[in-house]
Amino acid sequence: MAKVRIKSKQWAGFSSFLGPTKFTNGVSDEHVDHKEGQRLGAIMAVELIDDDGNVLGNAGTAQAQVDMKGMKAPVEPKKIMVSDKYEHQTEINAGPVEFGNNVKEKPESEKVAEDLENEISEHVDDEEKAEEKPEITYDRKALEEIADEDGIVGLRIIGESKNVRSNSIESLITKILKSQG
Repeated sequence: MAKVRIKSKQWAGFSSFLGPTKFTNGVSDEHVDHKEGQRLGAIMAVELIDDDGNVLGNAGTAQAQVDMKGMKAPVEPKKIMVSDKYEHQTEINAGPVEFGNNVKEKPESEKVAEDLENEISEHVDDEEKAEEKPEITYDRKALEEIADEDGIVGLRIIGESKNVRSNSIESLITKILKSQG
């Protein structure tokens, strides 16, 4: 904790209360806690001082940001990337390319992986076909019963399956019936 001194020349001789803090000649009579220092720093430019009058720093988050304005971030030297250094070269240092009868067979692990992928994709296709459901047709009476039991939420579930939306029960029922033909 430290005392607070007002930095403005106009307030240098201020001797009174500013909130709960009493000032004499622009300096707080008692130490202020961090929160009070931040509050005073938000009102005006103030600095924190010790009992001997040595400046400890500015109070207030805005003042702290102003103080950091002149700070420079450390700059690391430019790293030379391999692509920058050898950009002009077109030779690629790769292994020999094999054509025709010299093509090697895939390792057993790759064959097993491909077989598993094919089985999984066939299984997924079968599940998608099983999930296809026949379209249900509703009449006005059934839709009104759903509205009585589940409200507009129940109708919206049906409406989503038929790409129909509305914000009232009556118009949603009408749109669902129209979408069914």
